[in-house]
Amino acid sequence: MCLCVLSRLHKTQELLYDSTRDFLSLRFEHRENEKRWMVEKDRLLQELDACHEHVQLDARPVSNVLDVSKLHDDLLSSPLARQEEFKVDLLTCIAKYWFTRN
Repeated sequence: MCLCVLSRLHKTQELLYDSTRDFLSLRFEHRENEKRWMVEKDRLLQELDACHEHVQLDARPVSNVLDVSKLHDDLLSSPLARQEEFKVDLLTCIAKYWFTRN
């Protein structure tokens, strides 16, 4: 009778030890994952802030926006020889606008 009780006690202690070890292992893994997530969140927030600052710095007044509709209307109402000249003017305007932005 006593041997049976001791056997059960040892079995119970082994199960308790195993479950405690598993619990601590999972807790450690969870903390490591949480640290990685926090680092990634901080990195993404810094990237978002940098993008936000970049957008604010690149904000241009409306007067600097190229009026493509006027150029398009002029291009459609011109004779064929004049259309080539407008195409070159349009490409020049776009290139100037692009280089002033960057």
